[in-house]
Amino acid sequence: MELLALLVRIVILGSIFATSMALGLHGSAEDVTFLFRRPAKLLKSLLALNVLVPLVAVLLVLWLRPPFIVSLAMLLMTVAPVPPFLPGKQLKLGGHTPYVYGL
Repeated sequence: MELLALLVRIVILGSIFATSMALGLHGSAEDVTFLFRRPAKLLKSLLALNVLVPLVAVLLVLWLRPPFIVSLAMLLMTVAPVPPFLPGKQLKLGGHTPYVYGL
């Protein structure tokens, strides 16, 4: 059973790595440095991802008082890194390519 858990973990991490690499191969060096060349936009993005979203999640947990496991899931999702499928969806919805790759 322990071997199966290890294999599942390796497959999941490998798929995330492969998806991220595939996405990165479509971007250029200019796309990757887009946000570094626009510090105000970078600061806003980091503030939104790392401060505002977790703050809203904490406020929702305090206000709604869901079961512990739901609260834990909400809070952990807010501090998790960007899922690898998100940039592809953002691009399909018309997101600005350099911004999506830079984020």
